Amino acid sequence: FDPRVPGLKLSPADMFEHGIAAAGYIEAPRDPDLAYEFLPTVWRTIEPYGIDINNRRYNGPSLNGKRLTKSHYGGKANGRWPFQYNPDDITRVYFRDPGTRQWHTLPWEHAGSLNRPISEDQLVFARKRAAAKYRYPDDRIALADLLERWNLGLGTILAERRMALRLFREDALLN
Repeated sequence: FDPRVPGLKLSPADMFEHGIAAAGYIEAPRDPDLAYEFLPTVWRTIEPYGIDINNRRYNGPSLNGKRLTKSHYGGKANGRWPFQYNPDDITRVYFRDPGTRQWHTLPWEHAGSLNRPISEDQLVFARKRAAAKYRYPDDRIALADLLERWNLGLGTILAERRMALRLFREDALLN
């Protein structure tokens, strides 16, 4: 029914037509990978070890065959390849194969030890703290210190991580 027309009963199909007539039709994108297109783009060369974004290395089998090759993109790309990344979750970047048009996920080399997203801001903060504390800090040490500071810890098993997260939440509620 339409609350503006009391007593008028409509079938679902009639109500749909009524809604289209009142508001118009909205074409919703059907591509599930469309969200990748809206992420920021960085242009990088593909090295034998993968790619480097702000001193973070990403790699994956989808880069095979493209390592040390120039892309077909011209202009400012200058032979580099486009990669999409999410600054709120730097544990992975996304690469669209120009031949197949299929998206591929490239994990960060330290993502396996995290099992959680981490933002670019959090990593910058962790790196600054580690540089002040250690003589030769690396990202793994910096992240471990940051998670320890937040009482999350890296933990070696999933149950350990869940316990640390629960304790962190309880502490946050008490304070």
